[in-house]
Amino acid sequence: MEDSSKNILVSIIVPVYNVGNCIHRCIQSIINQTYPNLEIILVNDGSTDNSGKIIDEYSLKDSRIKTLHKKNGGVTSARKSGWKLSHGEYCMFVDSDDFLQDDCIEFFLNCFNKTDCEIVTGWYDMVYDNEIVAVECKHILGLFNIEDYVQNSVKCINGFQSIWIGMFKSKLFCENIFEIDRSFFRGEDSTTFIGVLNNANHILVTSKIFYHYYQRDNSVTHVQPIELLYVLKLHELQYEIIKYKKYYAPILINTLLACYYKETDKDRKFGYKKKLKKVCLDNLPLEISLTAKIKIFFMKNPILEYLFRKFMDLVK
Repeated sequence: MEDSSKNILVSIIVPVYNVGNCIHRCIQSIINQTYPNLEIILVNDGSTDNSGKIIDEYSLKDSRIKTLHKKNGGVTSARKSGWKLSHGEYCMFVDSDDFLQDDCIEFFLNCFNKTDCEIVTGWYDMVYDNEIVAVECKHILGLFNIEDYVQNSVKCINGFQSIWIGMFKSKLFCENIFEIDRSFFRGEDSTTFIGVLNNANHILVTSKIFYHYYQRDNSVTHVQPIELLYVLKLHELQYEIIKYKKYYAPILINTLLACYYKETDKDRKFGYKKKLKKVCLDNLPLEISLTAKIKIFFMKNPILEYLFRKFMDLVK
């Protein structure tokens, strides 16, 4: 790394909630980074276990660590509180049950030095109790303006990344980015990422596996089913963020279409599927994928959709 880069302060923000059994691994992975000039902000979001005590003990051992204890407000609220305390020119967000590759911050800073970008992303693997599973990196790699990046995301991963997927220039953030109601237990990571993308011009996409994503069986995203009413509210929030940038629309439509075909009894009872159909058709972008076109066709022709489902049940 160039000498001029060694003085750059990087803020690492970690929301902490009831992870006393695994937070040591997360914190140690940050402390052990090959790049040392860090500001490590650990935000205790009203934990009821020993997480708060653990992070305070770490702050006594390492002067780079700051701790904040707050009333429980959800992960986005904790990230916002940590961001408001931060002073780094660059920042990253790490969930407290996950952990980092020890050279990732140095890697990201080198990328920033070589390119004119405000965001550098990497990739991740899945960590289970007994194994680590590789995840195929489907993104097109390289330096992109934001519009091209979003269009590539439609083609490659059919959605948006999470806020922990890389490193950001801190100037991209503002309080409005974190104004997400805590009732959004799924999609808040990608919604925050959308807000940051809106403020950027260029992004560098790499295949660097730097983030180890721990899979907990009792995680909210694993055990709580998603309903169409929730999807509609999340879409409304995301559309409000990107309403003047039409190139985001294909991703939002693809998400709605995926959920449209996973209705529950409650969704049918309260007519959420009809509402979702109206939102899809009212906001249909000019360019959509072939898969999306097929789904729209069946959406407009429910009898054919029913017959197709019956046929597929017979051939299974």
